[in-house]
Amino acid sequence: MSYEESVLAIFQRLHDVSWPVFIDNDFWHTANTLDTCVDFVLEGSKAWKDFDRYQQVQTMVENSYLFFNKKYDEQNGGDRRSPDVWWDDYGWWGITFTKLYQHYSDVFKGLESPKVTRPQCLEVARKCWTALGSYSDEVNRSVQPPLKGPVEGGVWNHPPKPKTDPVKGGIQNTVTNGLYLVLSARLYQNTKEQAFLDATASQYLWFRNWFTQYLQKPDQCQFPGIQEGLFRCLQSAGNDRLYVIYERPIDPKNPDYNQGDPPFAKDQWWAGDQGLLLGGLAAVLDSQQQIKALPIIQKQDPTFPKSAEDMFLSLANGISWLFDPTGVLHESKLNGTFRTNFAADMATGKGVMMRYLYYALKKAGVDPKNYIERSAAAVIRTEGDAHQVNFQWNERTDTKIGTNEKEVLKTDPRFDPTSQSAGLDALNAGIQYLKESAQPKESAAD
Repeated sequence: MSYEESVLAIFQRLHDVSWPVFIDNDFWHTANTLDTCVDFVLEGSKAWKDFDRYQQVQTMVENSYLFFNKKYDEQNGGDRRSPDVWWDDYGWWGITFTKLYQHYSDVFKGLESPKVTRPQCLEVARKCWTALGSYSDEVNRSVQPPLKGPVEGGVWNHPPKPKTDPVKGGIQNTVTNGLYLVLSARLYQNTKEQAFLDATASQYLWFRNWFTQYLQKPDQCQFPGIQEGLFRCLQSAGNDRLYVIYERPIDPKNPDYNQGDPPFAKDQWWAGDQGLLLGGLAAVLDSQQQIKALPIIQKQDPTFPKSAEDMFLSLANGISWLFDPTGVLHESKLNGTFRTNFAADMATGKGVMMRYLYYALKKAGVDPKNYIERSAAAVIRTEGDAHQVNFQWNERTDTKIGTNEKEVLKTDPRFDPTSQSAGLDALNAGIQYLKESAQPKESAAD
């Protein structure tokens, strides 16, 4: 099969088999998978003149729009602050519908009367941004030690609760904050509204303050390092420091901070977090002139944008740690309840990383060609007879992932669908390098 044929077949299985698992059933996975399929349309239509999958994705958008409004109305309004839906879910929805707003004519090409209008796409994104930001602001105004963190600001996925509380509490994890950074930055890029710029700057400072307060002191950053706050130093060659971001920040002086649900697990990282933060920082740098003029930046980060560039490059250079020696993106280690209870969620991480990789590394001056080509080739090699993509894209043996795929499949029907979505993310990235070419040769991933 050619590369185009493989991509189309994998999308078709996602549409026919995976999508029904999520739509009207799983809120955040619907948004994440829709984002993947929107990218599929945008990249595929540029690469292949006879591209004809518009209608399928247009229908997915329409059905998703109805699902979002139904769930949002159930969870919000009056005294309700989305009690049953994690607030980071709105980040996934908001980013996807901001993308739809930005590329509306490309996605709805050939459709005379779309059931979802361009202004409605922006309305969804605004609702998501407001919910995630305003609910978190309420928490930040009221939270007290030991549940309060050492870095001001940031967003939450739910209000935190003491360990003694039978109701599971929320956390300030990386994915929620990374989503809010990307969403705020993209909304500003598309609307030029001041509120979105202010939120972008504040969210950037939350990450930056974790970075500077815990990693800039030589005695706290010995290679290969351990998790310090939110980041970890990696072993490096030469004098460059390379960093990876962890699943959530911790406070060594306050072990009760940010434990939440799922419980904190040592050494837990997720490739999607690294992708989100890199994508968010790249967007910050795209708007650096406007951000630099803000009083909050001039007061808290007077060396901006150099400080942002240094942080961005340190994380971009750390990307190599996420890829195996053959250049294929490998899985996160799964610890604690992440191993099985959250395996389907974690399976999306490689896809999220690939979604942001081209944009981020190009911004960093690094050519992601090898990473993208080799990961895309590996995805195709794992494709089964039914075009189902495996959770693992490689045959990595030096790391125990901690996930028994057969056991997870018995208990969580979302596992294969999330693997399928992540695989298509990698192939979408590959279209930029492999469009209209034959399937990558085996040597591309040797």
